[in-house]
Amino acid sequence: MDNLTDESKLIIVQFFLDDPTSETPRIHSKKREKRKGTVLKELDTLIHDLEEIETDIDLEPYKEAAKILRKLRGKDEYMSFVDELLQPYLS
Repeated sequence: MDNLTDESKLIIVQFFLDDPTSETPRIHSKKREKRKGTVLKELDTLIHDLEEIETDIDLEPYKEAAKILRKLRGKDEYMSFVDELLQPYLS
């Protein structure tokens, strides 16, 4: 996870938050259990939608996040990755 930029980390974390726009974001209890395939599908859909509307948003951090998620092998590696990402938001 060390080679993942802060922006890409935040992009992934947003898929687990109850309200990403909140001043004190919290992890949604049911979203915490999202499977890798679900997160990847949502991320890929978001990338596709942003490409389709030809937005000025830099999509490289989004693509980097998807690439890192695809590299994770097995449920244990994925869950360890997610736990590390979400740790600052758990309280």
